[in-house]
Amino acid sequence: MAGAPARAFPSDPKDGKLAEWQKQLQEFYFAELQDGKVDRWQIINCQPPATVTIDVGVAPTGTGAPEGNRSAGVNGFVLNTMTPSTDKTCYYFWAFCRNYALQDQNTTFETREGVTKIFGQDEYILEAQQIAIDQNPDREFYNLNIDAGAMWSRRLTDKMVEKEIKKKVTA
Repeated sequence: MAGAPARAFPSDPKDGKLAEWQKQLQEFYFAELQDGKVDRWQIINCQPPATVTIDVGVAPTGTGAPEGNRSAGVNGFVLNTMTPSTDKTCYYFWAFCRNYALQDQNTTFETREGVTKIFGQDEYILEAQQIAIDQNPDREFYNLNIDAGAMWSRRLTDKMVEKEIKKKVTA
């Protein structure tokens, strides 16, 4: 993608909101927008310990999206909720909805198939990660910049667990 690099920043270190903006991208994202430069956002909200929502979208550059007016753009909304089933596995529930081409059944089908494929790839990677963790329990994670949201979420959840353990110890 051409354009300014993404910048990710927490809105508040106590909550789980992370916003990432890429401005003036040349890439064409949705047929609903004309070709040309767009501003792309991905706003992630983590509600520990188990829910993550993502607001992702694009708007033509110069229409005010980074300042809060995203009415000229298109959005996709993702809901992820995980709940443990064992000490090393979980149930992973997800949903995706959009605010564009709502009457277009073909867009619905293509979007559902695309998102399902992406989550299937995620499942494969997560399973491989769990195997690697099990085989190397003392190895420290190496995180990339793209992992900032997941790292932050993990830290918030770890703090919740620590707090819960302290309560049990003092009780």
